Amino acid sequence: MEIPWLARLNTVDLQCSAERDRMHYLAHDRVTGKIYRVSAEIARAVAYCKQIGRMDAARVDKEKLKVAFGFLGSLQNMHKTELSRRPPFNPLFVNIELFDVGPYQPALRPLARILVGPVYIALLATLLLVAFWLGSWSDWQIMAVFKNVFSLSAIATFAVVAPFLKILHELGHTLAATRFGVRVRKTGLYLIALYPMPYVDCSDADLSATRKQRIIISLAGLFTDIIVALLAFIAWHFVEGSFLKTLLGNIFMFSSINSILFNANPLIKLDGYYALADTLGLRNMYTEASRSFRGIRRKITTLGKDGSFPKTRRARWLGLYSFGSVLYKTNMILGIMWVMLPKYFGLGSLLALWGGYMMFISPMVSGRAAAPAKGKARSWPFWLLLFTALGLALMFIKVPFRVVMPVQADVGGRYSLQVESAGFIQTHAAEGAVRAGDVVLELVNADLQDLRRLQETQLSTAQYAYEAISGADPAGAIVAAERLRAARTRLKLTEERIANLTVRAPADGYFAPDYTRITGTYVPDGTAAGVLFPRADVTYVAGDFPERYVEKFQNTLPQAEMRINGVYLPATAVRSMDLVQRISLDSETGVRSYSLSMQVAGDPLELKYADMYAKLTFPKEPLYRHAQFFIAGLVQKFRDAKLRQN
Repeated sequence: MEIPWLARLNTVDLQCSAERDRMHYLAHDRVTGKIYRVSAEIARAVAYCKQIGRMDAARVDKEKLKVAFGFLGSLQNMHKTELSRRPPFNPLFVNIELFDVGPYQPALRPLARILVGPVYIALLATLLLVAFWLGSWSDWQIMAVFKNVFSLSAIATFAVVAPFLKILHELGHTLAATRFGVRVRKTGLYLIALYPMPYVDCSDADLSATRKQRIIISLAGLFTDIIVALLAFIAWHFVEGSFLKTLLGNIFMFSSINSILFNANPLIKLDGYYALADTLGLRNMYTEASRSFRGIRRKITTLGKDGSFPKTRRARWLGLYSFGSVLYKTNMILGIMWVMLPKYFGLGSLLALWGGYMMFISPMVSGRAAAPAKGKARSWPFWLLLFTALGLALMFIKVPFRVVMPVQADVGGRYSLQVESAGFIQTHAAEGAVRAGDVVLELVNADLQDLRRLQETQLSTAQYAYEAISGADPAGAIVAAERLRAARTRLKLTEERIANLTVRAPADGYFAPDYTRITGTYVPDGTAAGVLFPRADVTYVAGDFPERYVEKFQNTLPQAEMRINGVYLPATAVRSMDLVQRISLDSETGVRSYSLSMQVAGDPLELKYADMYAKLTFPKEPLYRHAQFFIAGLVQKFRDAKLRQN
């Protein structure tokens, strides 16, 4: 008997593996490239039908034929569905396929054999030892880059280097897959909020790799990032120049933080998730977790008419995992939308709203349209009214406005040592403790020396003229005496200016010179020679204050708290506050600059380099006021972005 439709099964490859005392069966459809997990019954039926060929009809197991035919029908339906219904376009997450990596893998095999194995472990151990030695030698100064993780320079550096670091990350996956004989299907780009991020498809590992090999392939990108981070860490200690040090410091920070907090995070389906799923032996962990959470959600939203609560410990843990995953992805998506809103001349607002609709609204609409009627989800009007009423009620709840801003010792004002006479630097004291009267900076000024010699000559001439005329001409003597006094005054002022070329510490304390001013540098008068932190009971701190909160500060003095090195001080630690408008003005947007000056209990010598934050709490206002304030700030941010782009 010839069964023509069985030829379609020749395009299906079966794979089975034993994990955690259970057999798992996978079916790879070579037509679509998809990999499906199937039951043991379907796997046996497909394997049987692939072997029967031509045989007597009486000897054919019709039950297995029926099962295989049903599976083949499901494949056909899924194939038609994928061809006829493409997923809706989401402007925040766009997938662009580039090329097939498989043909290039043979050329990578020698490199993969070298790097994926003991050589990597030896390299990692060596780099760790060198990095630890260099870090100890330099007092771990590179760690200061983590304090500026959200600075403008760090964000700009990340925007430039992140795609290149991601290429190395994906190369790690490719080398590991090549080492274990796994074909890498393709590579491409994810455009996340129009920002390019490379990726590779190693899904064939489900068919041709063991569980241990799949874990290594999943974590290979993280292993690569660790090597890159260590190399950047080591190179940072040998390069000169602030640009290279900043670049390497940021690469070290990104390659470590990005991999740990993002790629290794199991709450999203990236490297950490796949490694955890294989470690636990839960190949479909995400699907099972979503099913468990969906049952809980349906049970709650339909008032018990549909859905179910998990009945086993495993199902409860999976439901909790899915809930955490939803929260994390929602927070990530909202963060991307927030960044997108003020960009691209208003196009960012359209893309953010469009992407938000595709992520949140569209799935609910399509899901509700396809949901069976038995769920009796007609309770949605009740829930809509309930949540609307709750939302309106919440808008009248009063909560305080809060501002958290970084501050530091007032090195630009209170603790700055000013140069009173312009000159060229001859010597400056090293950073460290000084006593009152110690010389911290010496300048030279040949023009002042020449001026003093000239004025000394003028003084001698005026003195001679006065002595010559004082007895003979009383009236002329008065004029000569006045000229003599003027000459003495000018000489005295010049000598004071020359004396001011030597800058001395006004009190005992800790001096930190301005290292940007080297020997021979010209220093105008009124500029800073360095910073002197005296020993006292109160420290003066200052920080940039956001302009949009200025009106609230002027109307009501807020309550202030200080957090120093992660520890909150009592409110009484803040002695006074003063808001000062700076002279500078943003020429592009017209935004004025304000500085908040505060007196905080504590010794300046102990707080000079402390990590300090000020939390200002304004009076409580209804939440709708907060919403208005938020929208006004968003509009202002959008306008500022447009002004800068123009």
